[in-house]
Amino acid sequence: MVYEQIVLLKNSTLIFLSSLDRVRVRDEAFSTNLFNLRTDWLLPKFREYTPSLGLGLTLTDPINDRQDRGLEKMINPNTRVSRRFGKNWGGNFRLEHQRNYSKDEASFAFKKTIYAFELEYLF
Repeated sequence: MVYEQIVLLKNSTLIFLSSLDRVRVRDEAFSTNLFNLRTDWLLPKFREYTPSLGLGLTLTDPINDRQDRGLEKMINPNTRVSRRFGKNWGGNFRLEHQRNYSKDEASFAFKKTIYAFELEYLF
């Protein structure tokens, strides 16, 4: 189940997204319920670049392992700067950080930072 709301502001756009996922697998120890909230703010173009900021929150309920893992929380701030090159090409520089909190810190808690350059060809 997904809900999305787009709000057009004077010079920018806000996007709100929420979703609920139920994952059921053969080994029931890995079945989960996930609830995700995310917002992205698409800012106005600055010279040739289009910046955006985002923030996500994911709650994971490990149904059959709740005693050990608890309700896990992941916080995910990110930023992206995009630019078009010619008619069909584009590039994105993306910086993203993820931090997952879990009662079972040794196995499921983590921090991760992603730096990426993405090259796009639009058909």
